[in-house]
Amino acid sequence: MKKQYSHYISRLFFSLIFAVFSVGCTIDEEDLKNFYMQQSSIHTISAGELYKEYDVNVVAADLKYRDNAIIVYGVVQDIGKNAIDKAYIIIGGKRHEGIQCFFTRKDMASVAGLSKGQFVAIEGKVKSNAGGTIVLDNARILSDEEEENILPKLTIVGKDATVGKDAIRWVQADIMPRFLHQEKPEYPEKARIAGIEGKVFVIVMIGKDGKPSKAHVVKRTPPEQTIFDKPAMDAVMNSTYEPAMQNGEPIDVWLAVPIRFSLR
Repeated sequence: MKKQYSHYISRLFFSLIFAVFSVGCTIDEEDLKNFYMQQSSIHTISAGELYKEYDVNVVAADLKYRDNAIIVYGVVQDIGKNAIDKAYIIIGGKRHEGIQCFFTRKDMASVAGLSKGQFVAIEGKVKSNAGGTIVLDNARILSDEEEENILPKLTIVGKDATVGKDAIRWVQADIMPRFLHQEKPEYPEKARIAGIEGKVFVIVMIGKDGKPSKAHVVKRTPPEQTIFDKPAMDAVMNSTYEPAMQNGEPIDVWLAVPIRFSLR
């Protein structure tokens, strides 16, 4: 069993690539092993896909999800409190098609740190009601470390996917794009002088020919720190790749790349 597991990890090392760009930092073998291990059996789905399943057949969706803990990801559309002072956020492509996530009082501080337009991953228990509202109760915002174990392994199929909307369909390709050359991002001089560090999640479109065609920032830490956006996108656009493969054929995919800017 251990031999098979080691072989599986070895195959993933050469067929899939997780890129963390940084100043004076590399990923060791243990980092890769931990990254590619299955972290949880909890179902992971975008807010848009969850809404669509309920819209098509609420009975079938309830049988599949109701009272089960799942992880839902998407863009924050609204932040507020209900009539009994319970904090909530709505994530999804459009507010009326979003997922309403309710938090306990102990998580108020984490909700207070969010902003509209921010990309988040939420763990919670699914509820639905007769009005068609899909609710995640006892919600919890995943940490950056937990998020990294989910998002970077996902790709988006289709050139016309709308960034920041749940029309994007996240799937796992048979073989994800492989870096032939990783361009190191330029550390902004103003950030270096000020001692500013941060992390940027970039998605880059890798074509069937392996060439990057466009890139977008979907999340940054801290959220208001935009100084690293351009060097992060330049780095992924100036890198070279082998294309993703699905059923033996090259496909167009969005590749999620977390890029860390560190002075240490």
